[in-house]
Amino acid sequence: MTHHHLDLLDPEERKKLREYVMGNKDFHISHEPTFFYEAMDWVHRQWDHHGINQAPAGSSTLDILKRAASGERFRCVEYASVTRDVLIAFGHPARSVNILSADADYGGAGKGHMGTEVWSDHLDKGCSWIHSLIAIR
Repeated sequence: MTHHHLDLLDPEERKKLREYVMGNKDFHISHEPTFFYEAMDWVHRQWDHHGINQAPAGSSTLDILKRAASGERFRCVEYASVTRDVLIAFGHPARSVNILSADADYGGAGKGHMGTEVWSDHLDKGCSWIHSLIAIR
């Protein structure tokens, strides 16, 4: 199966992001799904959730991580996009998923969430998307 999700980051962006992440975390990148869990947990620990603070328009994942390292907090949207891009940077097809409650159109704030899915060829199911909802802290 061809995954175009890897194309979300150009090769230079993937390289810079991978170098940044590896400079901050020693991942066991050789095994699925252990790497997926470690990557998701690492992103989760980069900042505390802030339900309103949106990253500036045009911010790259590397920009968001650097801002978080200086104490800035972000939404679940940024958790999802950073997790997706970290997984992609290490060669794993991934995508962000928007999750809305049934009354999202009429319920106001807090009626949606963003998550990330990563593709795995190594589970007993044969091949599948693994869904992650990063816990908000």
